[in-house]
Amino acid sequence: MREQKLAWGLNAEIPEEVEVCWGARWIYPDDMVHDRQDFKGIDTPEGKRLKEWLNNGAIRRAQKKARECNMLPNEDRTIVLYEDKTGIVKGNCNGSYGYLYVCAYLKKRGPAVEPEPKERVKKETQPRF
Repeated sequence: MREQKLAWGLNAEIPEEVEVCWGARWIYPDDMVHDRQDFKGIDTPEGKRLKEWLNNGAIRRAQKKARECNMLPNEDRTIVLYEDKTGIVKGNCNGSYGYLYVCAYLKKRGPAVEPEPKERVKKETQPRF
């Protein structure tokens, strides 16, 4: 469980069990300010994975959605700015009239599933075509 909240970002949308997360306060709709960001767990393996995911397109796609989603700067409504099988980026203006509060985190990985062993079929029982 997270020990600290993000200094910048959308804390309310980060699941309690998430320990590694990134947050920011953008100038509405998509202007990311370098000193209005926070990253919990950046030095962990999951933090490095989240950073790579964000920098390899997730932030860019979230910014594009923020420009196109028709959210008003005075709204208090959370929207998914970007989501794929790896992670999710969410945003909410929180009725601020000028900022977009953003958070991102990785989706929980499912347990590794071992494939079931294939049965060996005796050669004489295989169908012939």
